[in-house]
Order: sequence, then C-alpha cells, then structure tokens
Amino acid sequence: MSNNTLIHQTLHGYSNGHKLLASSIELDHNIKNILLRESDSPGQEFHQDNNICYSGYPLVDFGYYVLSKTWVAKEIERPGCVWSHSILIPFTILAHKNLLTYFNPYDHFINKDVTSDLSINLKPIPFDITHVNDRNNTKDLSLAFSQIFSTRDQTIISNNRISVFDILVMWEKLWPRLRRSFSFKTWSPKNSISRSYYQKYDLLLNDDVSENIQIDNWAKCIFLKHDGVNMFMWKHGASLDQNKVNVYYLLTCWSLLKRKEFDELSRFILKWKKAPISLIKEISKILAPRDITKSVAYFISTYILIINSDDISDKTLNEVGSLLFSIDPEFLIKIINSNTEHSKNISINKITDLPIELVSKLYNEGVYLDIDICEPEIISNTYFWEHNYNNSIFEVIIKDVKLNRLIPINSILPSSLPLDDISKPNLLEILSDSFDSLNENWINYLLVNQELLSLTLLVQSEKNTKLGYFIISKFNLNIIKNIPDNIITDLYRTSTKDKSIIYKIALLLTEKSDEIYLNLLKISFDDICYLLSKHELDYFEIKKLKNNIKKEVTKFSFYSLRQMFIIYSSHYAIKNNIPIESITLYKGNKIDLYKEFKIDDDV
Repeated sequence: MSNNTLIHQTLHGYSNGHKLLASSIELDHNIKNILLRESDSPGQEFHQDNNICYSGYPLVDFGYYVLSKTWVAKEIERPGCVWSHSILIPFTILAHKNLLTYFNPYDHFINKDVTSDLSINLKPIPFDITHVNDRNNTKDLSLAFSQIFSTRDQTIISNNRISVFDILVMWEKLWPRLRRSFSFKTWSPKNSISRSYYQKYDLLLNDDVSENIQIDNWAKCIFLKHDGVNMFMWKHGASLDQNKVNVYYLLTCWSLLKRKEFDELSRFILKWKKAPISLIKEISKILAPRDITKSVAYFISTYILIINSDDISDKTLNEVGSLLFSIDPEFLIKIINSNTEHSKNISINKITDLPIELVSKLYNEGVYLDIDICEPEIISNTYFWEHNYNNSIFEVIIKDVKLNRLIPINSILPSSLPLDDISKPNLLEILSDSFDSLNENWINYLLVNQELLSLTLLVQSEKNTKLGYFIISKFNLNIIKNIPDNIITDLYRTSTKDKSIIYKIALLLTEKSDEIYLNLLKISFDDICYLLSKHELDYFEIKKLKNNIKKEVTKFSFYSLRQMFIIYSSHYAIKNNIPIESITLYKGNKIDLYKEFKIDDDV
C-alpha cells in the first residue's frame, strides 16, 4: 500500500525522560524534535486537573498533519509526566471531502495504560474509503464556527462549549489547504495569551474565558445538507492563503451570491481585496446588464485585467461603461487606456444624456468609445469642437455629407482645428476627396480661408484635378471672384480644362473684380483663344461673353469674339500696368487701341 494512504502513529512518554517510545515509521531527526516538543506536558495546571489535551497541527515541511492525544501519566510517580499518542495523516489524505466518514481518530487513539508496555508496537493505519463510520452529529456548531473563523487572530473558547470531536467536525468543513494549516489545542492555562508557546495556535480551549460575546451567526449555511456550499468553498479556497478568516469571506460571498445581492457582494469583494480569481470570473459570468450598479461597475472595472472575454457578456460591459461614464469618467478613461481585450467593448449607450463637457473631455483624451459619434447633439455643439482636436472625428464627419451639413463650420472650425492640425496630409486628402460632398458652408469656409485652400491644392495632383474642376464648374462667379489669383491659377492649372472650365475662366477674366488675375490670364490665354476660334459656344454663351467685353472695349464690337478677347486682354494688361510677354497682344489698329485706352503712343 502506498505511503500516501497510510496513516502513521507515534507514542511519547516517560522513560528516563520524556522521549519517543514507539513509531510506525522511521522519522526524520527534525520531525522527532517537533513531535517531542509538542507531545510534552502543556503546563503545570494540566496535571492538577487530570485533563486530556487534544492537539492538531501541521508538519508543513514533511507533508503530515498531526492529531494528538496527551494525558496525564498518573501511573508514574514522577510529577509532570504525560503520555502522547500522535496520528500522522499525510496531506494527500486531507484532500478527501468527507474525511471523518472514512477515518475517525477516536477509533485509533490509545485508551489503555501503557506503563507496563513501553515496547508497544505501533503499525500504520490504512486509509480505506470503503470503510464508512457511523456519524451522528446533530449539534449546532454554526455559532462556534462563526466565532472561530470571523477573525484572522487566535480564538479562545470555553472547553465546556465544544469538544474535540466538534473541532474535528468544523475542521472537516475546511478546504484541503486550510485543513493543512489549521491548528488547535483543547487545553491551555489561564494566562495562555501571555505565553508565546500558545500564540501559534488558531484555536484554544480554556476554562477561564468569558462567553458574553455577541457573534453574528453567518455560518449556518455550511452545516446545511447540500453540497453546493462545500463545492464553492473547495473551488475558490484552493488559491487563498492559509488565514482562517478567509472562511468568513468565502461564506459571505456564497450567501450574497445565492441571494443575488450583487451590489452588496461587489462592495464586499472590493473591501476584501484578495478575492480568488476563480470567484471573480464566476461572478462576472452570472452578471446581467440589469444587475449593474455603481458598486458592481467598480467591481468589474477593478478586475478588468483578469476577466477574459468569455467571462462576461458584451452587453454587461456596455452597461458598465455607460454607468462609469456618468459617475466617474476619469476612472473609465484609465480602464479604456489599459488596453485590455475589453477596452473597446466598454461602450457608452447614453452619451447624449451626458454633459457635453464630459463627452468632449473623453474625446480630447483620445479615448476609444464604441458609440455613435454621429449624434447631432454632439457634432453640432460648438463647445465640443472648440475643446476637441481629435482629427479622427473630423475625418469621419467630413466624409459624410449628412454629418457635415449639421456642423456650424464657420464658427467652429477655426478654433477647433488649428491650421497646423488640419493641414496634415491625411486631412487635406480627405478635404480633396470629399469636396463634392461638402455643403456650401464648408466650401465657403475653404474659399474664404485661402491658406487652407492653398495647402489642400498641393496635396496630390490627381485629387487637385477633381478639386479644381469642382470649384470652377460648380460655383457661381460671385464665389469664385473671392479666390485670389494664385489659388484660382492653381485650380485652373490642375483642372480638366474642358470647354466648361475654360469658358468659366473667360467669364471670370472679363467680369469686373477687385482682383487682378495676372497669373490666371497668362496660363489660360491660349486655351481661351483656341476655344473661341473653334466656334463651339452656343448663342447665349457668346452673348454673355461679348457683353462682358463690351463693357470695357466698346469700339471693337465688330471684330470676332476671339479678336475681342485678345483686345480685351491687351486692354486689361495695359490698364493694370502689367508686362505680359506671354500674351500675343492685338496688332491691328494700334492707334485706335491706344486712343481707346488713353495711353501715350510710345507705350
């Protein structure tokens, strides 16, 4: 039979001094020393009362738990002598749930006079789970259990209140790791608190102790005849340290969880601070969105790093995020910035119910929120844009024609998106790409803000082609006339230069304007002349252009439209004192032209 299923025993007593008299196993020297010390007389008063003292303690380094019986050796005339019979239970056996059902120490403790038999032969006791003891314990031990395990400190109880068997019944309720560490002694002197030897025990029984103690009886559930609570304790107690107060913590959690009092349970665990991970995960799996309160939200958030995606539903996380956002946005930011697998699942469902200042703050922190940023209440709010420089939001909104129609661009864009930010290539590309979807307010803004428009034109030539065509062909002359010469020149240069574009530029050049289009005239002159020579304009287009030219050059109306435009261009150049080497000036009736323009003949 394996040593792991053999329970060994030793006997200590007097034989020319207190010593080991018999053992069923060869013992290590260190074990012998510990057993010798623990098996000796517990104190002088012990002999006066002729008591029996039962002890329980671990031999941690050697893998045994010791249950011992010490009694006065009254047969020996020498004062202070005792017998001690110790049962050494391997830690592996302590892993059996109903331990006392298969092994009752009472059945194996020596109960006879051993004075005349100092050569007693002790044999190992086989641990047999097929052997079932008759257990009939109806005593209510819940109050004593509550008193013992409600504190991490030593507990002293009257020996008139519980017996050693009661202690073993309570000990059996513990999970294996705590069984291995729990220690007790059923006799102690009156002043045991002041004696260092006794301070190491978790439980002492004593005659001289007050019983006027008010105890909350929280341990009733562990003595009920169902296995749920025991399974709960064994599952979650396995990872806890060996402090006996953990029994109170676990049973409290069990009771609250059983009653589905998740708010109180969350507050309790947050105070505990050392709750087992397995318990955190179990609670998270049970939680539904309707269970989320402030305390529950803080509980989930505190342990977010150890909760896996299959431990909690996305809907529950959504509710956690919504509640935290309303009560503690700073804390929510820390959670989301922790970059856990849940960071992007904590969403805000009721963002429009929150102050715009809080919404803006979260966005300004660069926090990812799985919410609809397209809410009109948000994107049309000036405060939001004035306090937010998140380019990604600008990207999303500028691409959506429905969204950019909601934004008061003229009042918010200058303050919300500084030129240094908006001029970054990605945003300029977006502007170029999205020109045909922007509403008139956006277009007007860009046309008025010439520096921004200039930067946009420089992004990529293929995008500029689209942009140039869009502005020149889609907008009326009153808007285009506000564009400076250098910008409209760039727009024209990169445009498609089809018939409609060239004609629009011809109209622009012949309209009255405060702007002097020197560069535009230079690069468009030949294109316009070529278009006019092809006679592709319809009647109304010709009439409109002629009328524009006649306002400046009335004397030359009998010439062709092309000739009229050449004369007008010469007039325009001379009038504005502009040397135009690239323009072929009118060479016809030069004297008449000079007179018309009222300039000297030597010009």
